[in-house]
Amino acid sequence: MLFFTYYHPHGKPLWLPWRWNLIFIGVNLWQIGGLLEERYRATLMSKEDSRVHKNYLSEFDKTDWAKLVRIGERGKLDTKEVLFYQGVMNDTVSLIVDGELECLVDGERTYVLKPGNFVAEAGLHAGASVKGDVKTSGTVKATKPTTIIKFNRAELCNLLEANVSLRKSLQSRLSWDIVSKLKLQRHALENGGIKADAKKWTQKRNVQTEQRYEALLSAFIKNGTISPRDRQVIEKYRSIHVIEEDVHLRALKGLGWTGNQYKLGHQENETSIKRRAEIERRNSDLSL
Repeated sequence: MLFFTYYHPHGKPLWLPWRWNLIFIGVNLWQIGGLLEERYRATLMSKEDSRVHKNYLSEFDKTDWAKLVRIGERGKLDTKEVLFYQGVMNDTVSLIVDGELECLVDGERTYVLKPGNFVAEAGLHAGASVKGDVKTSGTVKATKPTTIIKFNRAELCNLLEANVSLRKSLQSRLSWDIVSKLKLQRHALENGGIKADAKKWTQKRNVQTEQRYEALLSAFIKNGTISPRDRQVIEKYRSIHVIEEDVHLRALKGLGWTGNQYKLGHQENETSIKRRAEIERRNSDLSL
């Protein structure tokens, strides 16, 4: 197009489209340069990071994995060392690289975590973007020397918002991660890895599920409002984890909300809600 607009059949250059095409070429060259730089930086990953990508996260594009690694921080846990305690506020998401972790609810083991498993993802698989602290539903500690990569939750969410392909890859991986954890639970029950009887273990798992849901819900409504989009994320999470309506209402009550307030999207007092319903009823009667 540069040649065509410069050597135009009319006999003189068309300078306006020529300049615009030059700008477009410049913009595309800049974007191509950025992509090539990302690919080059991905080749500079350590052998250990490449191993983790190959063994556990091969569904990630290598450049996406390199972006994720750059905001992560490696850490090591000794045997019996605690990653976090039950009921505390946590602002990180962790990926197990080597070793093994166990999750305890009120001192009872509910499941184990192996290399490739994520810890404290707080609904990321359902599209939840919680950038603050989230209350933990159990104590997580190492059963053997363990290496993890920790991601600050706010930094991770910002990165996912800016990278669609990375967000889709991570959500896909986290969905499989849930299945993997369920398989590990069943294996632990069948092979004595969980000492509690099945009934008691199920009770603890149900408690953990409710506490985890309440913690996620709290992160969304802590400012006194919840948007329609956030309610959609919550509904998706409920569908994935089979959170029944009574559990949902119980969690809302524990956080000082009612079902009506949740549907309205803000913590309006009950008197105002009843008054609004009465006005709507009267208007409906008048229209009839």
